[in-house]
Amino acid sequence: MGRMMEKLRFKEEQIVSIVRETDRDSVCVVAKPHGVIEQAIYT
Repeated sequence: MGRMMEKLRFKEEQIVSIVRETDRDSVCVVAKPHGVIEQAIYT
């Protein structure tokens, strides 16, 4: 527990929103405008 938390690029609500977008569009379509790689959405 001595480790500091990493600073996240996106807030939790933003991550949830991005993942929900994949219900409408493919992962590659969603990932590009948000500046993330497809693998980041799968993890």
